[in-house]
Amino acid sequence: LHSIDVSASMSAVVPSAGCTSLEDIRVSAGNTHYCSSDGVLMSGDGRSILWFPVGKSGDYTLPATVTAVGEYAFRDCSIGKFVFADGLKYIGQCAFYNSKVREVVLPSTLLQVPTGTFQKCTSLTTVRMGANTELIGEYAFDGCPLADIYITATMPPVCYAKTFATSGSDFVKTCRLHVPKGRKPYYRANSLWGKFENIIDDL
Repeated sequence: LHSIDVSASMSAVVPSAGCTSLEDIRVSAGNTHYCSSDGVLMSGDGRSILWFPVGKSGDYTLPATVTAVGEYAFRDCSIGKFVFADGLKYIGQCAFYNSKVREVVLPSTLLQVPTGTFQKCTSLTTVRMGANTELIGEYAFDGCPLADIYITATMPPVCYAKTFATSGSDFVKTCRLHVPKGRKPYYRANSLWGKFENIIDDL
């Protein structure tokens, strides 16, 4: 199954599990309950993602209308790069669980990166976080082979003891942490961020 057409009269759609080849969900222009953007099924107001086709690949930029992404929204997906525009305010736990994503760009409007956001993303090497990032939950990067974290927050976001805990290789020894110019001493002095051996103030 590669594509689905949602008719104008359809008012209820339940996502099906295991549709590994599904790439495109199209919605009739006359449907008031749903809409589609780049093949992704969304609520009629365009603010919520309801069904992200697992078979989509390449890069994906979240529509500017979306303000929230639910738990496990992109689980197992094949997208290589996600770009989230300003306006996104909430991401649910484990949103990218076990996906094939390699790079993620989070917006300045997102304040919190919740528990397990990128857990088991075994291809994820680059994460970019915005200037207003305040809190990062536990096991946020568990199992990720991170090479670069870019964060433009002038003060180190609050982290839990297990925020950087991982079942994979200990990336804090090899990952490059990029922070704003002149802010390296603040990150180095932090009990958790200071564990990164390579902190670079080049943003």
